Amino acid sequence: MFIGFFDDTEVLASGKIEPDVYVFGGYFILQSQLEKFQRRIFQIKEEYGLKGHFPIKWNWKASELKCFYEEQRLLENYNKLFKIGNQIRRPLLQLLKEFHAIVMACGLYRQAQTTKHVDCYRWAFENLLQRIGMMAKSHNIGSSSENNFIIVVDWPQGGVNKRLFDIYMSGYHEGKAMDSNQAYFSGPLSTYHFVDSLFHSSTIHCSSLQVADLVAGVLKDFIRWCIKDDHAQRVREYFSILSSCFYSSDKGVINGYGLKISGINIDLDGKILELLKTEESEVVHE
Repeated sequence: MFIGFFDDTEVLASGKIEPDVYVFGGYFILQSQLEKFQRRIFQIKEEYGLKGHFPIKWNWKASELKCFYEEQRLLENYNKLFKIGNQIRRPLLQLLKEFHAIVMACGLYRQAQTTKHVDCYRWAFENLLQRIGMMAKSHNIGSSSENNFIIVVDWPQGGVNKRLFDIYMSGYHEGKAMDSNQAYFSGPLSTYHFVDSLFHSSTIHCSSLQVADLVAGVLKDFIRWCIKDDHAQRVREYFSILSSCFYSSDKGVINGYGLKISGINIDLDGKILELLKTEESEVVHE
């Protein structure tokens, strides 16, 4: 059984008040490895002076993160995050390769300011589900009832309510996008023994979702770099850790498989090559 953890983020790249790109990013690992994976997360935190259950996020300034440490009277540990942040991200992200995780992310560019925030959020998740279905099909995971999927997503943003459940239900039973009625290329997710419902948790309270938050953060910086060409050194440092973990084609192409940005014309393959040209990588591109 595979279990996936996914978090959302938003990219503000154009200087506008509202976000330009809405992203869901995360990974799958074997559920049989989950307990060991979580122990390794705790171990790494403890190596940097934090208790295993102390939360981390890509954005140390996130209000919910600070709120947790304030309520628990742990502000000294919160301040420590700003000192160890860049160091602790790397070993936590490297766990994905250690546990043979499958990294996936989808983004949606907001083309019209009149498009509602909640719709961009929903459609980005819809795109992710379709890619997950393609991954399950390509791995022939439906060939055994023992190979099934559970997907855990961070608690939805305000205004979303139960809409992600509706999107998942349509993909699971009908193999169709809820709004556009577009058929999934994989067919219904039920074909591949997905469980029949999405699950929500909280990044603050779930260590595996905290790693998904780091993945989403890396992708956020990567997309912003693709659009604005800034922070290249930091993007290269962290994206190279994930590069070999992305779901890809038989020829190693990531774009359109483990990573997809809809609504904007970005040469993702070219950008990935540019980032990794000085790095050792297992990813091969056409």
